[in-house]
Amino acid sequence: MYEGLEAVKGIGSWTVACARIMVGDYSVGFISGDLAVRKELSRILERDGVMKPKEVKTMFEGVAKEEGGRIFSILWNKTRI
Repeated sequence: MYEGLEAVKGIGSWTVACARIMVGDYSVGFISGDLAVRKELSRILERDGVMKPKEVKTMFEGVAKEEGGRIFSILWNKTRI
């Protein structure tokens, strides 16, 4: 279903992964590079500044991919309020 999307100019792996999560395909896991989600996670954890992608990736290493995708979706939706 998602094959070939990255061939379209301006659509990369981040866009495809986010689209998959937004339609309920959580198998991509947590997308640690999303700035809005990192800001929200940093706020929730009461961190000074914004967490780096490596910090977030390390935090979610032991989490099952689908669970990470669900958590990402919840945090991403919180940034839209």
